[in-house]
Amino acid sequence: MSTHELWVIVSNLALWIIVSTHVLWVMCLQCKEEFTQLLRETEDITSTTQLDEVRIQLANDPRYMQVPSEEKRQAWFDDYTQDLV
Repeated sequence: MSTHELWVIVSNLALWIIVSTHVLWVMCLQCKEEFTQLLRETEDITSTTQLDEVRIQLANDPRYMQVPSEEKRQAWFDDYTQDLV
């Protein structure tokens, strides 16, 4: 394999990594926005509400389920309720 061929492979791999990372980042932003919209639509949520208090109410919504981890759900919920203050 020539140096040029190797360079083309490495360049294509680097480009693939950059594009994949960007796509994941955009998907994460979209997921957060959709989750936040779900929280906005849930009238029971105030600045003092805990996620455990409304989890059952939210859990069947696809926007809740698509959040990649419980840690992210909690962090995004906390961000949302803090903004209500």
